[in-house]
Parts: sequence; C-alpha cells; structure tokens
Amino acid sequence: MIPLIVIRPQPGCGATVAEARALGLDAHGFPLFIVRPLAWEAPPRDSFDALLIGSANALRHGGDALTGWRGTPAYAVGKTTAEAARTAGLDVVRTGEGGLQALLGNIEPEHRRLLRLAGHTRVPLHPPPGVIITERVVYASEAQPMPPALLIMLEKPCVVLLHSAEAARHFAALCSVPAIPRSRIALAALGPRIAEAVGGGWAALASAPAPDDHALLELAREMCQTVADKSQDTTGSMQDSIIDQPLPPAPPRRSSGRRLLWALVVLLLILGFPIAVVCSWAFELTPEGIKREGEVARSRSITRKA
Repeated sequence: MIPLIVIRPQPGCGATVAEARALGLDAHGFPLFIVRPLAWEAPPRDSFDALLIGSANALRHGGDALTGWRGTPAYAVGKTTAEAARTAGLDVVRTGEGGLQALLGNIEPEHRRLLRLAGHTRVPLHPPPGVIITERVVYASEAQPMPPALLIMLEKPCVVLLHSAEAARHFAALCSVPAIPRSRIALAALGPRIAEAVGGGWAALASAPAPDDHALLELAREMCQTVADKSQDTTGSMQDSIIDQPLPPAPPRRSSGRRLLWALVVLLLILGFPIAVVCSWAFELTPEGIKREGEVARSRSITRKA
C-alpha cells in the first residue's frame, strides 16, 4: 500500500494521521499551513440571532471575545466544527454536509441575523432573502513552503488529502515544478468544490461522499490500494516490454583513427618532394650553401683541366 499524506494544519493534521494509522494506512503529516489568531472585536450579542461557523479554527482561535457568546445558537459546516462549537459552549442548531452555502438553505425562520466567524481566506456566501450575514475575520492560515521530506515522498506514488480549497490551490502551486510528477500523485478531496480548486494532471482525483474525516479516510484507503495496483501493473508491463524486446545489433566499429593516419601519410608523401626542393633551394642561398657551391665549382674546374 502506498503512503497517505496529510497537509492540513495542526491540530487537525495530527488527528487525521492518528485516525488513518488506526485504519492501517501508512499516513504521514506535513502541515502546509500555520493558523494564527487575528485581533477582532465582537459586536453586541443582542444584534444577532445565531452564529455561522465554517471552520473549527474560528473557535480555536476566536479568543476571549467568544466567552460572552455561550449558549448562542450556531450553525456548523461539519461534524468536526460542530464538536468544537459544543466544546466552546454554543448551542449547535444544525450541522451541514455540503458547505456553508448549502447550510443557509436550512436556517430556522427566527434566525434572520447571522454573525459569521471566518478566516482571512473564505468562500463568499449568498444568503437567502430576508437573511443578513455579518462577517468577522478571527484567524488567518499562513501557507508554508514545501518541506524537503515531503518533496522526496512526492517523487513516488502516493495519495494526498485535501481538506480545503485553499489547501488544494496551495498544494497545486507547490507541485507546478517539473521535479514533482503529478501523474504519480492521487488526491482525495473533502468535497467537490475542493476537488475543482486543485486543477488537473493528477494520477487520480476523487471527492468523499460526505464532508467528514471518516468518509475521506475511507476514500483514501480505497485510493491507496487502487493506485498501488496500477503502479504495479505499469511497472510489470514496462519490465515485460523491456525483457521481450530484442537487443539492437552492436554498431560497427569505425576505423576513423586509422583512416586519419593513412591520410596524413599520403599527404606527407605528396608534399614531401616539393618541400625537399624548396629546402634545397633555400639552403643554396645561405652562406654555407654559396661556399659549398664554390667548392663544387672549383672541383669541377680542376677535374676538367686534368
């Protein structure tokens, strides 16, 4: 089974890794975001009928300003957020399953004025007629660079969990370099909107049937096995094609060095005679050559006289 990689921020990353390992998955956590609280001022409580919570991070990092809101009706985007809302003392009216926009279609008639506690990066909402939403930004997620250890793991087949559209876009941007082969990375998204945000080119991309960690991990377990099987099939077919393919004939040895040597010999033979003549002529013009010619001439004169 291939590895499962969790990139969501802490403490959610550690919780997901622990649950994945309990299911028998080879899970590894690499948080690509750090969540930090932002200073915010809570409006008067009596100005709102209920709270709208799109992430448990809003409750974890809301700070002391949330103390006066205990017992307030709240709408939570999912089960994890609903649990955090109850821990914070809120009265969870309804838990969503398809995002905040879908949750707005099930607002109680008496809850017309909603206070949305959100992060710096958030999905725009379109409230139904008669519903007014006021937003307060209480936290920010800071994207982190690619850890070297994660880069090494992404070089081989793996499955990556995507818990938010922001995480999907950031991960896709980190994988835009040629060193990371997208064709070996499978993605399991918490919902269709998240899957749409990551783009294409991946080995596989699927959305969980329900927006909760358990459903996402069940999907990831299936994908880990499926991608592993495909990887083995691909490797086996490649190996078979390599074994069955005959080796190409060895290229004939070229005697370029020997031909070059013979060419130089022939060139020297051709040029040797002219060079010798020129050298002889040049020697005759030197003092030694003139002296020698004189001696030869005298020797010839004496010989004729005799």
